[in-house]
Amino acid sequence: MSPSIPFKILANVGVLWVALRYVPGFHIVPIEFFQLEALPIDPLIQTLVAGGIAFAIANVLLYPVMNIIAALLPLITTPMLMVVLNMALLWAIMLVSPTLSISGLEPLFWSGLLLGIANTLL
Repeated sequence: MSPSIPFKILANVGVLWVALRYVPGFHIVPIEFFQLEALPIDPLIQTLVAGGIAFAIANVLLYPVMNIIAALLPLITTPMLMVVLNMALLWAIMLVSPTLSISGLEPLFWSGLLLGIANTLL
């Protein structure tokens, strides 16, 4: 496992939390994945960590494809392409995940922008 993958997971968890707090229309339904009596973990934290892992894996797998596509386009459009691809990734995960709900294009844009910034910096 690359040392940057744990940082990507933490960054994605942070971005999901920021989007949940500050992007209107971005909702996450907490799901309890496991229950430990000795160490109770909030279901929202469990859901955010699961989402962070999913986004990190998707970005690690899709990043080479995004780089190839971005290399074919002029430099100015590359950042917007990354935002659009992160928006598509969010939308795809929203379709298969009962925990993520994004109501509208504006929350999808801001969430995609935040994910793009976090994953580009790491």
